Amino acid sequence: MEEKKCDGEDIPIIDFKAWVTKSESVDDVEALEKEKTRVSKEIFDAFCDIGFIIVTNHGMDDDLTSEAFAKSSEFFTLDKETKMNYKYKDPASNRGYISMGQERLDAALPDIKETFDIGYDEEKEYQNEWPTEALGGDTGFRDTMLTYFNQYDQLHLKILSALARGMGLDDEYFTPLCDGNHQNLRLLHYPECEREAIVKTGQKRGGIHTDYGTITLVSQKDVSGLVAQRVDGSWVGVPPIKGGVVVNVGEMLQRWSNDILRATPHQILDDDPFSPNTATKSPTCPERYSIAFFCNANKETSLECLPVCKGPDRPPRYEPMNAHDYITMRLTSTIPVVQTLDLSTTVAGISLGKSLLNSSNPFATSLANLQELADSGSSGAITTRTACPNFVHDDAVHQWRSWDASSGGASNNTINCLGYSCNTFEYYLQAMKDLKTSKPIFMSLSGYAGEVADMLAEVAKAFPPDDDSGKTVLVEINLSCPNIPGKPPIAYDFDGMKEYLSTVFSKGDYGLKVGVKLTPYFYDQQFVAATEVINSFVGSIDFVTSINTVGCGLVIDVDTEAPVLWDATSGKSNGYGGLGGPAVRSTALGNVRRLRQLLTPDIDVVGCGGVDSGKAAFAHLLCGANAVMVASALLTQGVPVFEKIESELRDIMMEKGYTSIDEFRGKLKDGWSP
Repeated sequence: MEEKKCDGEDIPIIDFKAWVTKSESVDDVEALEKEKTRVSKEIFDAFCDIGFIIVTNHGMDDDLTSEAFAKSSEFFTLDKETKMNYKYKDPASNRGYISMGQERLDAALPDIKETFDIGYDEEKEYQNEWPTEALGGDTGFRDTMLTYFNQYDQLHLKILSALARGMGLDDEYFTPLCDGNHQNLRLLHYPECEREAIVKTGQKRGGIHTDYGTITLVSQKDVSGLVAQRVDGSWVGVPPIKGGVVVNVGEMLQRWSNDILRATPHQILDDDPFSPNTATKSPTCPERYSIAFFCNANKETSLECLPVCKGPDRPPRYEPMNAHDYITMRLTSTIPVVQTLDLSTTVAGISLGKSLLNSSNPFATSLANLQELADSGSSGAITTRTACPNFVHDDAVHQWRSWDASSGGASNNTINCLGYSCNTFEYYLQAMKDLKTSKPIFMSLSGYAGEVADMLAEVAKAFPPDDDSGKTVLVEINLSCPNIPGKPPIAYDFDGMKEYLSTVFSKGDYGLKVGVKLTPYFYDQQFVAATEVINSFVGSIDFVTSINTVGCGLVIDVDTEAPVLWDATSGKSNGYGGLGGPAVRSTALGNVRRLRQLLTPDIDVVGCGGVDSGKAAFAHLLCGANAVMVASALLTQGVPVFEKIESELRDIMMEKGYTSIDEFRGKLKDGWSP
């Protein structure tokens, strides 16, 4: 069999009426068969060349198509949180909702689209994600889509029959190989978007790709944008035609035909991609809807070269491959949701399975608290509450409260005057031995410089590198608590901080990974002075934690006309404390960003402050944090907050097309400019 060429400039429009006409309904059956043969040759020639056709008079119900588009719009109008209840799970099932930017077809930039996939509804192994509840209990969406699925499936088999005749095969050659209902109906929504995003940045509504199955059938609603690539590399538009269905060749058919049939690269650009007069275009591209029916060979079918497509001068170009394995492989390569998202990171060269961990806040006080943190599947490490060798705080006197930035009510914002732990250093040293975990443990310490040096030596002795327990312990020296009478936090006294750290590290290398926890800074001179000190201890200091709470906060309860903090013993209160939560997030991000810019690359940054959501965690990582600590949200929501933040972070990464945090960490983009 030889490849054919049709030299038309545009996509061939083919009247398919002969193939949907029953022979018993016509007087001249011979004439009908001749017409079917002519159409078959036209389809085959087009599939060898441009790989695209538009069929009319195809037997599909136009009213049903309109209803399908209406139901599609009804679903995509739902809010994202609701749609994510029906999210796509894996390529084996190939069903469900894929959010904006989650799919990246040409691997450059994520697509500007969202989709919803529907499979054969009587499949026993996989279930469709019907949004009946979200649509008010109306089964109309399901009923319409199943009817549309069945009509598309009938048309797909008729087109394959026509193609078989055009290839010199029996009309029903492909039917038993493709009639197993392994097709997928995909609803596509391309939201209104800035034209500049497509014209200038190169981002596409749908990236350049070839389809993976045998053939694809597409109905387009009004707005254009689909373009196909000619053999010479130029592009041609595939316009929406009333009553027309686009049909194009997929990779399975190209493999089957030994490259005689062409799976054509195509993409979705703006609504008028070939208009030379860009000045007259609106600044936004209108929203676009289409419905695609992806047709596949039966799961067990071998994609082995067809007998009529090989010979002495054209040996098979592909190894045989199971159809189901092929489609699963190709889907996995383009939809990050089905890939393993890597949320792992390193701090001071120590691997953390997840980039989230707790801060040295009051939740991490007891062994039971620490074990609960260790058991979380969404945290990558555990941090103890800051301890001193002898001095302890009374938590019955020193309090924390949540507050709302607008009204004084409860939220993830906190104010506290708790300070150091109510347990001693020795307590946490034993707790770390008793803790059942393989996660790294950050032990937070504070005290006079000599005391900290002694504690470092004890930790090193208790957990040597060859320790049988397998525990990995890092030490955080807390320089940010205002608990030395008459003194500011040592992190604000830069000369004092240098002297302090010199004393701590004067005893040599402890064989530990050591970091310092810093106060929030507010002026660039402070960042410069602090990082000059810290950089001078590179090799001894491996990471910094930023930030601690913003000090000297005062939260007033308007109803009681009093501060929300009080001294539980005396009944009196001065009300002052350290602020945490979303109210300090901007300060925290500024500190993480500036420290990352000024610190030597050998010193990592652990971000902390206002992390109560996936967006907040993403922002910290984007600013350069190696890992992200959760503080106030842990107090207000408990350990389950880690699962919530991780889930939201995953959704953001999938939407943006990231598969690991290394792909975006520290890569904050330039901001808006007039």
